Amino acid sequence: MSSQRNLQGKVAVITGASRGIGLAIARALAGEGCNLLITGRDRKALQAAGKAAAKAARTRPDTPAAQILVHAADVRDPKSVKELFAAIKRRFGRLDILINNAGISHAMAEVERLPLDAWREVIETDLTGMFVVTQAALPLMRRAMSKPHAPLPIRRETARH
Repeated sequence: MSSQRNLQGKVAVITGASRGIGLAIARALAGEGCNLLITGRDRKALQAAGKAAAKAARTRPDTPAAQILVHAADVRDPKSVKELFAAIKRRFGRLDILINNAGISHAMAEVERLPLDAWREVIETDLTGMFVVTQAALPLMRRAMSKPHAPLPIRRETARH
């Protein structure tokens, strides 16, 4: 990952990091020396992702290895998210980058056949989860803003600050 900004020593949280795009982002940031807290609901997949990110963190001899924390959390649950950010605060004291990547989809179905519970699960994870995570992240990101570097909030579909 070639970046215009130096990511070495920055602190990032990636939700939905146990596979797919979230895991690819974790590997790339770790390879740049960015400290990570990766999260997801599947503990076993998350542990494997943590190992993959740690391996990526050791690939560049010119960059100190990033610290990789693995913390299972459910973005739909405010208590779980609060515990997640307490762990970040204890370990790093700040947050520079937030990547709201957690998301699910329902089985392809016509609207009239889609169960309401399936729809609600998608909305709770993709929208409410992003809100809950961002709300919990802001105090740590504001703390980072008082430092000489600016935080980088990143959302799955769009990047807004």
